[in-house]
Amino acid sequence: MQHLLTTSSEKLSFSDCQIVGMRAFCGYLSVPCPDNFTLEPVNSVAVLLHWKVLLLIAARIPATEREYWRTLFPAPEEVGTRTPRAFDAHFHLDRTLKAMGLRLDSTFQSVLDGTRMDKGKEVIVAGTCASFCDPETYPTTDSLKTLPADMEVAVGVHPKKRYSSSELDRVIRKLKDLVRQRRVTAVGEVGVDHSVPPEQWPQQLVMLEKILPLVEPRHVLVLHCRGMSGDSGAEAYLLLLHYVKKAVPEDQRIYLHCFNGDSYVREQWSSAFRNLYFGFTSMAAGFTPPQVRALKWINPERVLLETDAPYFNRSGRKWSAPNQLYWTAEAVAKHLSYTAESLLNATVTNAQRLFRH
Repeated sequence: MQHLLTTSSEKLSFSDCQIVGMRAFCGYLSVPCPDNFTLEPVNSVAVLLHWKVLLLIAARIPATEREYWRTLFPAPEEVGTRTPRAFDAHFHLDRTLKAMGLRLDSTFQSVLDGTRMDKGKEVIVAGTCASFCDPETYPTTDSLKTLPADMEVAVGVHPKKRYSSSELDRVIRKLKDLVRQRRVTAVGEVGVDHSVPPEQWPQQLVMLEKILPLVEPRHVLVLHCRGMSGDSGAEAYLLLLHYVKKAVPEDQRIYLHCFNGDSYVREQWSSAFRNLYFGFTSMAAGFTPPQVRALKWINPERVLLETDAPYFNRSGRKWSAPNQLYWTAEAVAKHLSYTAESLLNATVTNAQRLFRH
C-alpha cells in the first residue's frame, strides 16, 4: 500500500475537515495523534480515512468481495432529500413565548406552530435544552411535568441580572430548591459577562460562587461568557475558568454556550475539563480568523448547535425558535467543510451524549 501511495504522481494532502475527522478517529481508538498527518510515509492509522487510501484498498479487493460489501452496506436511498433532525442545545422557552406574545403556560408545540421555517431549510426537532435564567419566570413543579420528554431543562441566573444582597439570597434559595428536581438536568446558564459596565462585575462573581456549589454530578453545567465590547473575550473566559475549576471536578459535564473564543481559550478549557462541549449560534457566520481556527480544532463530537431563541432572529422577524436551527448549521458548517444537513444530524448525537441519552 505504501508503495502505491508513494509512486502516485498526484500530490496527496488533507483538507481541514479530514484533519478534524482523523483527530477524532485517533481519540476514538485511543491511539497517539501526530501533530501533522502524512501519507508519505503513512504515520497514523487515521489516514485510512483518506479517499485515496480507501480507493486503493477497494481496487485491491477482488470484484466478488467488492460486490459483497456493496450489498451488505447499500447506499442510502434519496440521499440529501430527507429532512434532517436537529437538537437545539440552548434556547429560552419563557423568553420565546414572551417574544411571541404567548402566555408563559403555552406549550412548546405552540412555539413551533407559530414559527415559520424557510422552504428547503426545514428540520425535525429531535430535542432541545430550555434554559430558564430569569428567577421570576422559573418553571413550577407542575409546569415541569408538562414539558416534552425530549426537552432538557436548565435553570440558572443570567450574569446580567442584578440583585441586592437580600434579593440574591432569596434567588439562590429558590434556585437550590429547583435544581433538586429530577426533571432539571442542567444548571445554567451562569457565568460572567463583561459587556456590562465594570461596576457590575463583582456581583457576577459573588453570584457565581453561590451557584456553582449547587451543581451535582448528574447535572450538565451550562456556562455563559462574554468579554468587553471589542475585546477577544480571553480575559473573561480565563476568569470564568478560574472560578469553575475551583468548584467542580475535571470530569464534570460542561457546556460552553454560544462559544466565541480563540484557540488559546479553547485549549485552556479543553485541558481543564475532559467532558467539555462547545455550543455555537448563527453568530459563527461573522467569526474572525482566530475564532474560525478555534472552531476547526474542536473535536467534532463536542460541537453543539443552538438558536439561543428568541435571539439571533433573522432580518424582518421578531424572534427565532428551535425549528430554525438550520440557519445556525449553515453558519457553522461553512467553516468546517460540512453540509448543514450532516452537521445537524451529527450534533443530535452529540447533544444526546452530553445529556446521557
